[in-house]
Amino acid sequence: MVNGLTLELFDFQNDAVMKLLDLTTDSRSKQTIVVKSPTGSGKTIILIGFVDEYLNKVNANTALIWLCPGKGDLEEQSRQKMRAVAPHRNTQNLFDALQNGFAPESTTFINWELVTKRGNTAIRDSERKNLFDRIADAHRKGTNFIVIIDEEHSNNTAKAKSIIDAFAAKNIIRVSATAIKNNRYEFCEIDELDVIDKGLITKALYVNEGIEDNIEVSDDYDYLLDLADEKRKAIAARYKEVLPEDKIIRPLVLIQFPNGQPETIRAVEQKLESMGYTYDNGMVSIWMSEDKRDLPDNLTENDATPVFLLMKQAISTGWDCPRAKILVKLREGMSEQFEIQTIGRIRRMPEAHHYEDDLLDLCYVYTFDEKYKAGLLSNMDKAYETRRLFLKDKCKTFTLTKEIRDLDYDGLGEREVLNKIYDALVKNIISVRTKSRIR
Repeated sequence: MVNGLTLELFDFQNDAVMKLLDLTTDSRSKQTIVVKSPTGSGKTIILIGFVDEYLNKVNANTALIWLCPGKGDLEEQSRQKMRAVAPHRNTQNLFDALQNGFAPESTTFINWELVTKRGNTAIRDSERKNLFDRIADAHRKGTNFIVIIDEEHSNNTAKAKSIIDAFAAKNIIRVSATAIKNNRYEFCEIDELDVIDKGLITKALYVNEGIEDNIEVSDDYDYLLDLADEKRKAIAARYKEVLPEDKIIRPLVLIQFPNGQPETIRAVEQKLESMGYTYDNGMVSIWMSEDKRDLPDNLTENDATPVFLLMKQAISTGWDCPRAKILVKLREGMSEQFEIQTIGRIRRMPEAHHYEDDLLDLCYVYTFDEKYKAGLLSNMDKAYETRRLFLKDKCKTFTLTKEIRDLDYDGLGEREVLNKIYDALVKNIISVRTKSRIR
């Protein structure tokens, strides 16, 4: 049981913490531990719980390095989360570490791009050497390292490996929603059903609900946005029915562009304008590497104003917005490989519990990208393609006769059964003897 945090872990989260402790303290375990943690399972909380327990109970003379992908400021999000739930722990970023070194019981959150991206001015050559000097200083003082690699699939490069190797870590913990079991490493998997049972993520995902088979459309966005907005309005209306008057959850539609071609983005903006949603009235925001507009500070809050967010892959990792319920995945003259991280943006429950209402407990994807859809359906156990079926007239009068077994019959007790067996055996013996006399 993790006692040092300001919140209580779910059973499956606590089990994951204990599993990591077992693997990092067992001399027979392999150095690298791979953790497959479904999006929405609280992997950051699990890792914070592990850090706190390890420093408390195993080895306080340890500095932890928490490596995050460069997109979405995930390293700062994770650091703020640790400050919130484990305020007694010492946290720092890369620049703090360059200035102060890696002290025992510290957790350093590092953006991969600051140490691996070529030409990045955040770390110059002399400063990069200083990073390795700081690592060497810690080693000379006898400080141990444990390296945590968040979204471990994002940085499997030679340069990234050289950074990891420099820490000479006692253990390396690699975490991802898409982690693959490898016999060279220890493997720990969190069951998605446990996450669903606790109400943290949606029960299932519906694909193309309401889309008729073999329909032909000239523009994805013109057709799909109408469907998405209809679903959004239905969800918003249901929230008003089930929530107290002082609570607002405004469902968000994510519109994803594979490449973000200007003409496609403009066409979508015009479509949204015709529906009454614009940047000016605060109902639309855009988050792309080259264009970030009308992004309120509370965008991820349940009562934030924007109801449509135009995006690319830039926020597919490490961005939490539990009110996001619908994804419109557009095509731009190509088919894009399915990525489970993007789906994770719409799977979280806004209040971390189910409402026992399918409209609210599910999430929705609309797309005409067949390759993407096939990848989604094959990679997710709880993804279903919905189809509209039409019943033939002759089937509308079809009936089945219901037959009910008589449950009032008590059956036979053990004595009655034995008596019947005895009578049958006696009858059989008499019959055999009679036949013998006749012969």
